[in-house]
Amino acid sequence: MTARVSVELPDHVHPTRMRHITDADLASALGRDPRLLRAELAGGGYRPVWDPKPEAALLDRAAVLADADALSDRVVDFVSGDVGRSSLYGLHYLRWLTPLLHAYELTGDDRHAATFGRIFDDWYDSRDHVVGDWPGLDVVWYSLGVWARAGLLVPAMVTFADAPGVPGATYARMLKTVVGGARWAAEEHVAFRPGNWQLVCAAELLHVAAFLPTAPEAGIWARTGRARTVEHLDRDCYADGGHLERSPGYHDMCLNALQRAAAVAERSLGWSLAEHPRFAAMHRWLLEMATPGGWVPPWQDTTLVHPAATLLRGNYFRPDPQVAAAVRRWLPAERITAELEVLPALPDRGDPVAAFAAMPGDEGCPAGLRLLDTSGYAVFRSGEAFLAVNVGDYVEHELESHSHLAVTDFVIAYGGEPLAVEAGGPATYDDPEYQTWYRAPAAHTMVTVDGATMDTDRGCVVDRCVDAGDVCVLAAHHTGYRRRVDRRITFVARQPAYWLVHDEVAGGVPATWSILAPTPWQRVDGGWRGGSLGVFPADDLPATVDSGPGLLPDGTGATYSRLHVLRLHAPTGRFDVLVVPTPGSWRFATDGDGWRVATDAVVDTLGVDRWVRRTAAGEPVATVEVPA
Repeated sequence: MTARVSVELPDHVHPTRMRHITDADLASALGRDPRLLRAELAGGGYRPVWDPKPEAALLDRAAVLADADALSDRVVDFVSGDVGRSSLYGLHYLRWLTPLLHAYELTGDDRHAATFGRIFDDWYDSRDHVVGDWPGLDVVWYSLGVWARAGLLVPAMVTFADAPGVPGATYARMLKTVVGGARWAAEEHVAFRPGNWQLVCAAELLHVAAFLPTAPEAGIWARTGRARTVEHLDRDCYADGGHLERSPGYHDMCLNALQRAAAVAERSLGWSLAEHPRFAAMHRWLLEMATPGGWVPPWQDTTLVHPAATLLRGNYFRPDPQVAAAVRRWLPAERITAELEVLPALPDRGDPVAAFAAMPGDEGCPAGLRLLDTSGYAVFRSGEAFLAVNVGDYVEHELESHSHLAVTDFVIAYGGEPLAVEAGGPATYDDPEYQTWYRAPAAHTMVTVDGATMDTDRGCVVDRCVDAGDVCVLAAHHTGYRRRVDRRITFVARQPAYWLVHDEVAGGVPATWSILAPTPWQRVDGGWRGGSLGVFPADDLPATVDSGPGLLPDGTGATYSRLHVLRLHAPTGRFDVLVVPTPGSWRFATDGDGWRVATDAVVDTLGVDRWVRRTAAGEPVATVEVPA
């Protein structure tokens, strides 16, 4: 699944069937007069998936109107590329026009429709003149652009069907853009190729086929979309539910596209995508990767994901009591109802709100250690304590890999709050720090070998994964620095909970142990604290601190903040570090071949295969044998 493949097929943009469709060809392509289609849509004949009318009701009205007003006098340069190499492509997605749809749905004010029509016409007139910086990748005619514009224009043609502000000629151009894109996508996706671009484009082809059922080519679009979408679930999704790219943000994007396709398939095309076992597995993966606070860390190139709404929609297709329990924990009842009202009515499924209310309760994800072995993550959880580890491959695909040059890096949350974090991906790939910081090993909680560069072929292997109840152990190694680097994490789940992290670089060469936190680091007795997160090395190692940008959860979103990095330096490449998620007094030391952890209340002794807890007075509390 990791071999690099061609990004897109050679240029196959037909000058009249795709790029410049005549009015006569448009009528033929639709199988009807475009004016009749618009009149039918104005009468409520079709509602898109997802429908912008109920979507608008979920949003902050003042913010939506402010965003729409900001577009009212905006003149857009679609050609020069001054926005940046990557951002130029995003500009042509046109998804940034969505506030105009929502504003019109909220107010009925025709000026929002007129703004949409003006900017869209400017884009249509400019699109043949734009040239990107990536050879062989057209800014307009490629899978992400075709997907994004169809996902905007189908609902826009419903929202603005009765709007005088969108002239008939502009409306016809919107239809021509969707028809030309569907023709291009059907020819582009004649065979499977992995990646998020290909998946979402194939899934949206199903939506276009359902939106234009009288089109003579709708059957071709539906068959191609179905074949490729099912293949992506079969071949582009790991057995544990993770998407190929191992990125929660792109996973969520693909899953939303699959949900739209599932709704379209059931409502309009007479088959069920949701019955595919990996459809449910992709939802479970998001649940397994989420912290108790309801956010998924920003692994690889990604934003920080709040999966509650995605999981709620998925639960409508494939009910799961653990998913329902998580959604109830993360979303208030009124938001659940509002989100469910966006869902389209589907055959034999009943009312989404009533169906969810009738679901039984559950405890959510069980405590312990869960290895998502095919997508390459391991998750420790118990109560409010959460630690996840990246133990997967570097994935080559599409134009550039979304994998970071990091492995065995981990994230910690406690009580829903981030304690040890990943920087995530930048707001734009044009960010000058994208390669030097966000993707670099230095922006991850891991061991780096001084003076060495990490290979993409890092060969990470999980050597041991044991859940023994009160104690869980994960041991893994990699060869990304052309020498073996071992990391062993022991999670003591019984309160007071902690993680013991042992790292060792083969050959005893100088190395650095890094951990990123949201708050500045302070020296304390025996170690360091970043807020309530404590880091206590067994040896008195020299340390440095620095900082860099990164993502932190903010309500139901995320913000870029300054992350604070503690770096421990060991000339022998060995680190024994106690990591604790709560305030308090801790003492930590090596003890022969094992370790000794003490608080004012308990004393733990740990070996490779045994954990013993006593009171401070020496009375036995518990013993756990950890299987090899």
